[in-house]
Amino acid sequence: MARDNTDKFVHTKRHFGSDDPNIFKKGVYPYEYVKGPEILTETCLPPRDKFYSELNEEEISKENYDRALETWRRYECKTIKDYHDHYLTLDMTFFADVFENFREMGLREYNLDAAHS
Repeated sequence: MARDNTDKFVHTKRHFGSDDPNIFKKGVYPYEYVKGPEILTETCLPPRDKFYSELNEEEISKENYDRALETWRRYECKTIKDYHDHYLTLDMTFFADVFENFREMGLREYNLDAAHS
């Protein structure tokens, strides 16, 4: 959706505004590093090597880590929990936007509403 333009990101723009181009990109998260709630109280973004993905067997790119740092600063994260909550909220607004666009396409093309059975 973002390749075309950002007009269809209604929920994301309503929640985050539209002055941050990073909100239209998939966020990055240190899944393997966050192993328990005690990690969420840490007061800085973990170093780049903590974003290593065992699933993909690869490190986060410097570009993506810089974007994570910019997100931390822009949204004034004080703890990893703040970053965590931002990441989840962004993920859910993306989901809402994708579903709404899927629903509109289904109604337009097939006269079917994905929100009703």
